[in-house]
Amino acid sequence: DAPRPALGAAARAALRVLAEDEDWSVRALAGGALASADDGSAECADVVVRLLRDPVGGVRASTAEAVARGGDRTAAIADALVALLDDDDLETRLNAAYGLLRRGDPRTGEAIERVGPLSRPGFEHDHRLSAFWSWKWDREHPPAADQDTDCPTP
Repeated sequence: DAPRPALGAAARAALRVLAEDEDWSVRALAGGALASADDGSAECADVVVRLLRDPVGGVRASTAEAVARGGDRTAAIADALVALLDDDDLETRLNAAYGLLRRGDPRTGEAIERVGPLSRPGFEHDHRLSAFWSWKWDREHPPAADQDTDCPTP
């Protein structure tokens, strides 16, 4: 992935205004853009966290999807993702858990459990579920330190 160009001050200001729009679809797009841009500013992170807590599920889902792919590793973003693990929408829960996994968050195991069953019709090729399976496998099957310790070296 190529790094995204930083948002200018005017773009950040415009997205912050759009994040307050009464139309939920405008807020959802603004949240996605702010989370994807990940300019590292506290003001943008605060808006993204607020949108992850939006009363409209579509706003939370769209923002969570962008956050999962994004690079913001702050505790506020991770905590907002944890709060989404109880969301009624499966896609939102998947993105919240995937975002935690990508950040190496210590709550990843709990997040994966809270998503629910990892075998789901229609999700056979879902990259998030595949990542969850891999994460679980890696923890359940750690590599052996040295499997040939009983064998003499030729």
